[in-house]
Amino acid sequence: MKTVQANIDSNISINNEKLVSRKSKIDWLMICVSFGFVAALAVWFHFDYRLPYWDAASHIQDAAKYSELFRHFHPFNQHWMHMFLTENFNYPITVHAITGFIMSLLGFSQFSVDLSLLLFALVLNLSVYGLTKILFKDTKVAALAVAFINMYPCTSSLSHVPMLDFAHLSLHCLAVFVLYYWYVKPSWTNAIFAGMALSLALTSKQIAAFFFVIPCLVLWSALLIQRKKMQFLQLTVIGLMGISSLLIWVLPNLEAIKQFSVSVPSAGGNTNQIEVFFHNLTGFFSQIPYMMSPVLFFAFLLGSCIVASKLSKLAFPLIGSCLAICLLSGIACQNPESRYLIVILLSPAIITALSVIKIYRSNIIGMKVIAVLFVTYVSAQFIALNYFPYPIKEPKAVLSFINNFIGESKPGNLNGLLAMKPTPAGDLWGQEWVIKSIEQLDKGNAIWLNVMPSTAELNVHTLELAALYEKSFVRPSTFRLWCLKGDEIKYSEKEISYFHWFLLKSGDQGLKLKDKNSEINYKKIEDYVKDSGKFYLYADRLVSDGSKLSLYRLK
Repeated sequence: MKTVQANIDSNISINNEKLVSRKSKIDWLMICVSFGFVAALAVWFHFDYRLPYWDAASHIQDAAKYSELFRHFHPFNQHWMHMFLTENFNYPITVHAITGFIMSLLGFSQFSVDLSLLLFALVLNLSVYGLTKILFKDTKVAALAVAFINMYPCTSSLSHVPMLDFAHLSLHCLAVFVLYYWYVKPSWTNAIFAGMALSLALTSKQIAAFFFVIPCLVLWSALLIQRKKMQFLQLTVIGLMGISSLLIWVLPNLEAIKQFSVSVPSAGGNTNQIEVFFHNLTGFFSQIPYMMSPVLFFAFLLGSCIVASKLSKLAFPLIGSCLAICLLSGIACQNPESRYLIVILLSPAIITALSVIKIYRSNIIGMKVIAVLFVTYVSAQFIALNYFPYPIKEPKAVLSFINNFIGESKPGNLNGLLAMKPTPAGDLWGQEWVIKSIEQLDKGNAIWLNVMPSTAELNVHTLELAALYEKSFVRPSTFRLWCLKGDEIKYSEKEISYFHWFLLKSGDQGLKLKDKNSEINYKKIEDYVKDSGKFYLYADRLVSDGSKLSLYRLK
């Protein structure tokens, strides 16, 4: 009996040791930092009452179409599959489909949109943490890398809006992490997971492949030279999976993509390809310091010198970032916007974290103090940019200084689409007022509204979304035709009379117009609506910037 009891006690002891060992494997630092920044984003959404604007509102509408397709799920029906693949020829499927799937479960609402962004934030944080831990075997460096990539102004601002860019960053980091994991622990199972992650990343945004094609080819060549046959075959399969996922979207939309590319003029009005390249290249590089903030950009440059011996471990994303900027610069039909480069922030975040931890671990107390003060300042900067002066109001002097420093140094194209501050409750910009005012007079019929301004808050896409949220019959439209050099407007009294309502705005009209003719036509349309006698002023109101909205109804 004593022997049996001793064996039982021994087994219990072994099981307890295994349980303790399993508990010790839980990476609480990873959980805290990953979910901590997701929680910070959720708090931002809680205090924000703005309607998404411009392209962000348009992306929500695209996701809503996928939501309807998921509600009527028939993947083996040819018509259903064609609609699924061709819903929007401009944008790949993945991000809209994920958001649409969440909408199909929880309903068409801003909550569903915010939840999808929180999901992408969690994927981003876990991926950056996992990648850094694999590379440097240091949980503190990994945690700080997650913090820095979230604290970059470009990242935090784009995490607030349902554009494709934040999701692109998230899925890009996931793919890089899984590829590194496969490289460290090569197997067919890991290769399949890497292929799936790469497929998601490549179909997150049109330009996503530019950040992978050269590094993957370099790695593929290196494996061939080193005669690592199994890994070479596995990487080939990974690449084929990624290419196939892109072709599934590209081939059904190929003609539409070609027509659109031909119809869009070159960036900056240049016709020479060399001029286009250098116009875009200088535009991209000039924005990088502000994407990180001047302080974090300087820390990245300094950190690169401090940990120069370890940069080779980040060869894959570094090569991808540098060459992708060059490839993007050669595209004539786009402007050099900073959000296109958001995925290059992965390497700077890890390098900065690595250097800060190295400084902190030095034996010089002064260096430790510098590291702590730096992290404290960057944290205060994150709070100032995202939560000051609403909902956090104090300490006003400190946060105002940081906010003004970053705000004054930020170039114009980092404003606009990027939303840093939450908007308080109340219809501050009159979007709901526009829809409800029209419905007070015209109920139950399809009513066409022409939206003349195109500001961030008052534009055709945002008002379309406002009408959808209100389940309204109002159909916003516009005379504005988007072009790279500015919106084009044509004058036609026949087309003017087609609209039941016009929305005019005093002061800033938003996006610039293409040329002098468009400016003249814009003024002629406004004058016709106001003075022709065929429309009458139904209602007006002031909005947040002090300008006046005016609603005109066809007599």
